[in-house]
Amino acid sequence: MKNFLKKYVAEIVLGILVVSYAAYFSYFTILRHQTLYSGYFDLGIMNQAVFNTFRGNFLEITNPEGLENFKRMAIHNDLILALITPFYYIHLGPETLLVVQSVIIALGAILLYLLAKSKLKSKILALTFSFSYLMFMPLQRSNIFDFHSVTLAVTFLLTMFYFADKKKYLSAFVFLLLSLMTKEQVGLTTSFYAVYLFLDKQQKSKKFAWIVLLTSISWFVLSIWVVMPYFRQGQHFALSYYGDFGNKPEKVFLGIFTQPQKFASYFLQPSSFIYLFYLLFPVAFLPVFCLSILLIPLPEFAINFLSNNANMQNIALHYSAIFIPFVFIAAVFGAKKILIHLHFLSAKKIALIVFITSLLSAYLFGPLPLARNQDIYPFLWPRSEVKHLAYWKDQFKNENLIISASDSLGAHFTNRRYFIFFPNIISRQIMLYCVLMI
Repeated sequence: MKNFLKKYVAEIVLGILVVSYAAYFSYFTILRHQTLYSGYFDLGIMNQAVFNTFRGNFLEITNPEGLENFKRMAIHNDLILALITPFYYIHLGPETLLVVQSVIIALGAILLYLLAKSKLKSKILALTFSFSYLMFMPLQRSNIFDFHSVTLAVTFLLTMFYFADKKKYLSAFVFLLLSLMTKEQVGLTTSFYAVYLFLDKQQKSKKFAWIVLLTSISWFVLSIWVVMPYFRQGQHFALSYYGDFGNKPEKVFLGIFTQPQKFASYFLQPSSFIYLFYLLFPVAFLPVFCLSILLIPLPEFAINFLSNNANMQNIALHYSAIFIPFVFIAAVFGAKKILIHLHFLSAKKIALIVFITSLLSAYLFGPLPLARNQDIYPFLWPRSEVKHLAYWKDQFKNENLIISASDSLGAHFTNRRYFIFFPNIISRQIMLYCVLMI
């Protein structure tokens, strides 16, 4: 037993970290929901899509800006929601989404550990990267911010990269598909990953690179020009975010290339460098030593920073999700280069540096208790309306009722085919505004 513990101490510690992360964030996000800090945007919308699929109405939601029902693909092409539906047999409600999200994110630490151990031949450094991943402020805050399909791509992309690195291409392709299914634009980033595979001298199978490239481009093109316009009966709603470059997808792409000065002006601003600091500081800036991987999510960076929607440049929201796996993969490969060329830095020394920067970042910017910017509102200050919530949920548990409620109440009443969002300009204290029988 003693020899077993000594041999697998790193794996045991990793298991404890992963279980602790999944347990805490599952509990915290459910508590956050129960104390009315979650929202109809977007937990309620996601729950209604999965609930309706569970009831036989595939990815159907009520238009958040209207009264009619349509398919979720009119807003985002995140078909992964349909694959989550079987979990609703365990529990029918948004709590299931919150647990699934926390568990899948936590599992990413295992894939990162396996990749790092394979590349660095050091369990202590691999474990430190997994610890850094689980303590990563952008990841934790994305996890807390309700539920978003694209957040699941963090683990899926890590897994895809790991299997491809191990030449297990069928498994890698499965996780490529899962990654693409989390949001329509993920295909742009995986297209850049395909380019990385073409340029990587260690990657002998160019066939897989072609498969990744063609699959990724096909997903993006079909999503933007076919699927979403068909279900929306119009262009993607987010096109208005890029009005400086054009009013159609093809014009936006053309505008980016024909207006290089304007394109550069969006990137060369203080917020861009602050954003990069938040991403790189927790891993001691190691990713800069492997730019070929760090630049893979460049399309996502462009999508976020060319937008006039300021939320997309907020590191604490889910818009940072696609960067996270490549930040850590680049950190692993950056550490490998340092170990090869800078012999005075051992794996243990690098592990100590990353451990310190991870802890410091978690304290300065993270949401955990004891952090400087801790998120403990659900623990200490549940909203006053909570005391009435159970009563109203019981009164209107009939799924055939059409309910209209405000944002902070919405996620609690979307276990039904029709839900009408009531404008935020009305106080959330008014619990229910409209009850109609179908």
